[in-house]
Amino acid sequence: GTLTANPVTFEAMAPSALVRSASFHNVGDDGGGGGASTSASANAEDTGVTITTLTMDRFESFAKCHNDSFGTKVSCLCVPVASGPDRFRSFYTKNPDRLALCGVALRASGEVVGYVQYAPFPYSDKDGLHETKEGECYVEQLSVSAGARGLGLGTRLLEWCEARARDAGCNHMTLAVINGNRARALSERLGYVAVEQDCVDECCGCLFVFLLVG
Repeated sequence: GTLTANPVTFEAMAPSALVRSASFHNVGDDGGGGGASTSASANAEDTGVTITTLTMDRFESFAKCHNDSFGTKVSCLCVPVASGPDRFRSFYTKNPDRLALCGVALRASGEVVGYVQYAPFPYSDKDGLHETKEGECYVEQLSVSAGARGLGLGTRLLEWCEARARDAGCNHMTLAVINGNRARALSERLGYVAVEQDCVDECCGCLFVFLLVG
């Protein structure tokens, strides 16, 4: 179930310390896609990969990256998790302010090989899965393409996200990870600690994720 631990702060986060916490859900064994590598065998900066905000001209490559991580999954409701570029284009056309809340990892060729979507207060999760509190920044999704794992991109994307969370006045980072997902080890390595959840919230969260991603 959800692990319990006291939140820890890490220093050098002026003007205030940034607390990192995470909730972990036991929903089967999700050791496959949808996460970021736990290792950093090479410096991503040396590979020509840069982190920048998502723009309207990158949805083809963005959708390919998303589907590389999530597209093989079909939910228990028989709804495919894969998304085409038109779906992303429609969402961001209706919510252009959300573009700045999505960081993408780009190769020199312009190919998107990873991304992080986040919601700093007063924004909440775009899918309605989490409502942020004052001072909180919630990491909605973190993904790295299979061919780009092992380059430290997961770490760089989270660091990019945290820097912008501080700029937005947030002092608390939160995220949720399914137990077994490789992103759990990454988040723990970066200092995220498990927090105790209300049993009702935990059950509802697990049920929703189970129905959504199987």
